[in-house]
Amino acid sequence: MELNLEVDGDAIVMRVSDDGRESPGSTQRHRLHGMASMRHRVRALGGRLDIKSPASGGTTLLVRIPAAFAAPRVVETELT
Repeated sequence: MELNLEVDGDAIVMRVSDDGRESPGSTQRHRLHGMASMRHRVRALGGRLDIKSPASGGTTLLVRIPAAFAAPRVVETELT
């Protein structure tokens, strides 16, 4: 597996690639649920998830999230 994380303009971009070999015990149902969950989380942050699976094998996930949503928000409080 390969993981790349970078800043591209005003977005955080993460690329995850693997060789396409499945984990023991992995099922189609688990894979589909996992992808749907990831897509939902990325969209909740205003981002986009693209999945590429070329005929040659392997899979690449490309996640792009606006940097403004990638970092935790800090709430300022007034000290008395």
